[in-house]
Amino acid sequence: MSSLKKLTDKGGNSVYAHCIDGHYFPPFPLDVEFATHLENIKKMNIRDDDVIIVGYAKSGTHWMWEVAGMLVAGSTDYIRQLKEHQFMESKEVAVLDALTSPRLLNTHMAFRFLPSEVVSKRTKVIYLLRNPKDVAVSLYHHVWGMNKDNWVYNGTWDDFLDAYLQGNVWCGSWFDSVLDWEKTRPARSEMPVFTLHYEDMKKDPLSNVQRLSEFLGAPASSEFCQRVVEACSFKKLKQAKDNMEENFLRDIWKPGCEGFYRKGEVGDWKNWFTVAQNERFDAVYGEKMKHSKLEMQFE
Repeated sequence: MSSLKKLTDKGGNSVYAHCIDGHYFPPFPLDVEFATHLENIKKMNIRDDDVIIVGYAKSGTHWMWEVAGMLVAGSTDYIRQLKEHQFMESKEVAVLDALTSPRLLNTHMAFRFLPSEVVSKRTKVIYLLRNPKDVAVSLYHHVWGMNKDNWVYNGTWDDFLDAYLQGNVWCGSWFDSVLDWEKTRPARSEMPVFTLHYEDMKKDPLSNVQRLSEFLGAPASSEFCQRVVEACSFKKLKQAKDNMEENFLRDIWKPGCEGFYRKGEVGDWKNWFTVAQNERFDAVYGEKMKHSKLEMQFE
């Protein structure tokens, strides 16, 4: 039985998603049922040198994947493949098993979907957070910009924001995602987790890259870390990936859409939220996050 379902916004616009255990995943085409794929991910073998980058969509996973890759490799050469080659939702376990070490696996999944061995093997996890207003804007452009088969969505920003606040979008509710991660802290208490806020990385990339290099067990000089910062600037990273010969994702976007790399700015939400939308968002945020200790940065 297919897990594909339509997520319909208040304007009647729909997008397809895999619905598993109350969580919504993009409609990745796989040779197995998506529920089976998630079961296989849960049982997959984790290697001692694996690193997993985790974060809700549009929280900086592409950026951090490149930064971490350079630190692990000790080189500022761009990785000659796309992040999607190691994206756990879209690649079957046999493909992930065939990757050479060290693997930089990445995912937008909740903690409960990760491989069971990440706890017992104390897998290093880089956990990313970004303010949910900028996430909403970035995710809207991402979803609206796609133009392939089950990936097409033509709703307005207002319709999308309403669906986002209800969790009826790819990756489900941002609130549920971050609260789930916060709630599971006791279960992963022995795991090495590096939590990084997108806004901190934008504000002071050098010190955060230096901290990350220590976390990864790949200490680097400040000079090398600065070269990584420069190589992974938004403009250079976008250009490098746009020019990659094997970029098989070029044809999935509507003409004129920016693809995965749009602006990469902090505070772009102010250009999109109306006063009424912002007030509604703040009300939902206040209710959903009232027991959370997370401190998000909206500026």
